[in-house]
Amino acid sequence: MPSFILKRATASRPDGQSDEDYDVLADGKPVGRILEANTSSPSELRWVWSITSIWPARKGVTNGKGATREGAMAKFRAAWEAGPFLIYSQRGIEPCQTHRRSSQ
Repeated sequence: MPSFILKRATASRPDGQSDEDYDVLADGKPVGRILEANTSSPSELRWVWSITSIWPARKGVTNGKGATREGAMAKFRAAWEAGPFLIYSQRGIEPCQTHRRSSQ
């Protein structure tokens, strides 16, 4: 299982929206995003998560919302572990090797 690291998007890409916008890295590669949505959102929906490196994207499966950054990260991890997914790479679309369960 990869270890996920949150990296502030403002430090890793020019379109990082705020200090509460994070890229999710797995084994050093960007695979997702977690950010604080509009602060006028209901508190249970304030943090948005998305697995950005997989195909096909499926609403509620590869993205969602949580009340806290930690809660959004937990939902991200659960969705990642529920794979397998196909992942975009420089060689095209292929099975994601970075999150296969150890039993596979």
